[in-house]
Amino acid sequence: PGLQADLVYCIGTLQYIKHDKKLLQYFYQLLPDAGKLIIYIPINGRMILPVYRKYFYQKKHYEKSQNRIRIYSEKEITNKLHAAGFSIIKKKYTYGTLGILGHEIYSVLLIKMGNARKLPYFYLLLLIATLPLILLMVWGDYLIKKRNGNGLLILCKKSYL
Repeated sequence: PGLQADLVYCIGTLQYIKHDKKLLQYFYQLLPDAGKLIIYIPINGRMILPVYRKYFYQKKHYEKSQNRIRIYSEKEITNKLHAAGFSIIKKKYTYGTLGILGHEIYSVLLIKMGNARKLPYFYLLLLIATLPLILLMVWGDYLIKKRNGNGLLILCKKSYL
């Protein structure tokens, strides 16, 4: 018998993996019949603030440095999970409008701080000053039930085909 796990977490990783289908198949093989997969996937890539969109495409930042390969749609990730042999038990959307806005404000300040030649500490202080508002937005987003979002948390189990 090979390596086995009762639960596999894949949180915010699959979008960086070149052979994502193979990894999902490996997770399937790794799990026993009662095993579960919890996966969090950024989906949709919806942007709200024009300044964030501009910085996202023009400046250096984390996503670029990590060579993100893709942004999934909900249909694409659910199809890949089903093709690997999983059935979906539960889905929860994350990053609705308030969450996206909070994330974008936070990210703009981080990008500005990381790319600033002069006064990077100004952006750090601005980030610290806006952090309570950002956290309030993220908390509010968490409390609001969403029908869609920029993230998807999925609980899966092995299908009995």
